[in-house]
Amino acid sequence: MSFWQNVEDEREYQNMSRKELAQKAHFAVSGISLGLAHNSVPSADVAVRIANILHVSVEYLVTGTESNAASHKAQNQADVRLFHKYAKTLRSLDILPAPARTPIISMVDDMATSFAAHNEGGGN
Repeated sequence: MSFWQNVEDEREYQNMSRKELAQKAHFAVSGISLGLAHNSVPSADVAVRIANILHVSVEYLVTGTESNAASHKAQNQADVRLFHKYAKTLRSLDILPAPARTPIISMVDDMATSFAAHNEGGGN
């Protein structure tokens, strides 16, 4: 994949618009379309700003992969994004007493396991 395709994938994953990314990283929004069309790589300073906004390494945007240290950092960042996504639910769950919380957690775990097994078998 190209630099800009990796940017697009990460931007979409983070539910960020092209315009928002361009504004935050201080480059023209048309740079994304042009970069995709020409399979180009931006200047180093723009690449660093984009990587910082997306909370990924420039290495990831260029190669699509991370080194072990960068991969660990990326996993931590993904965990933080996941926490923020479900923070309200986690706080609500934490308010419940343990006897009420435990079966809810078990139910969610069971449903996730069942869903994963169903999807591995080719089901939808």
